[in-house]
Amino acid sequence: MQGVHRPEWELRVYSHPSRLQGLPSDALSIDNGILATRCRRWPLLIDPQLQGEHWIRTKQASAGLRSVRANEPNLLRTLESCVRVGACVLLEDIGETLDPALEPLVQKQVFTQVRDARRALASSSPGPQFSLLDSSQGNRKLIRLGDADVDYDPNFQLCMTTMLSNPHFLPEVCIKVTLINFTVTQAGLQEQLLADTIRHEQPALEEQRDSLVTTLAHDRKQLSELEHRILRLLQVREQTGRVVTAGPCFVLPTANQDLLLTAL
Repeated sequence: MQGVHRPEWELRVYSHPSRLQGLPSDALSIDNGILATRCRRWPLLIDPQLQGEHWIRTKQASAGLRSVRANEPNLLRTLESCVRVGACVLLEDIGETLDPALEPLVQKQVFTQVRDARRALASSSPGPQFSLLDSSQGNRKLIRLGDADVDYDPNFQLCMTTMLSNPHFLPEVCIKVTLINFTVTQAGLQEQLLADTIRHEQPALEEQRDSLVTTLAHDRKQLSELEHRILRLLQVREQTGRVVTAGPCFVLPTANQDLLLTAL
């Protein structure tokens, strides 16, 4: 997990309950949430307790999430309509094998079809015989679903879940998806129960902790952005020889005092 973690400020932002959107507050669930949102391949959640599915439903509810089971007869038709409009699809109850018809979608085998940039006009009509068009405007992104080529919207998202507690996926399946284990562990359950107990018995203390975590996360993010900005300014100075006299100022509120950083 160390190789795929986002910066520490992002971990802290994910730990804020208002941003979890149904994701449990234990460390394993936060790691799984980051993996599910940052992975390059479509995620496949091993989710016997349905915690990951509940999080996906809550997180994508405002985006018009479409839920469909893997054994439904109209599966391809539903996926086709979602791919066209760029909707988010939750594919439930995946078994240990994937339908071969879903392979182009799972592997994101999107191809571009270039339309002819010339349109022949009727020989009897006046004017030039051919009209040149911008070929880039005629390109279409397509993907193969079943026996048809479907227009592919880049906003399309796919998430797959299985309720099998100990699935045995073949290597052919593992290399096509990002496997994420949402199975609740004993340590994770203790963290979830502790967080729920504190939130119920001492809500003021929990709100104070959440506010502090959000402030620290915001400060760390701005500090990282300022460091990158300073490095860019120094690089420009070395390349051009110009001296940067002053830059924008940022005020970072912290728990103890206001920290004023100036990019020089």
